Amino acid sequence: MEVVLEKSLNRAAYVDEENWAIEKHKVFASNWFCIGRHDEVGSTSGSYKLVDLQGEQVLVVRGADSSLRAFVNMCRHRGTELVDSTDASVVEGCFGALIRCPYHNWTYNTDGSLRGAPHLADIDYESSGLLQLGLEVWGGFV
Repeated sequence: MEVVLEKSLNRAAYVDEENWAIEKHKVFASNWFCIGRHDEVGSTSGSYKLVDLQGEQVLVVRGADSSLRAFVNMCRHRGTELVDSTDASVVEGCFGALIRCPYHNWTYNTDGSLRGAPHLADIDYESSGLLQLGLEVWGGFV
């Protein structure tokens, strides 16, 4: 029996949602991505860049210590986006000293730790910070 090789992948390999879900999980979920250059995020503490990473909204934030950190673009209280991902004018900006949730005014330090949770005295501040993602800077690339 002779095996015939196709010259290219069939169309489904490029457009099928099920194939894409498998590829995201098996290939992309466990690998590093270059999402830009470190100088694309302002030098001021609280400067940020919103990045779409395979459909997930990621905030890259410059901390008070000048380090870059990556966080899921979501408040830990009710899951509200910290930066509106549908507004193209806010892809880059500056939070200032605090990252503030627009819904219930929770505030986070630029290192992602919870700073304030109005009207919730018994909250565990230690475990309620922003969800941090792995981030490294190599040769100026993030």
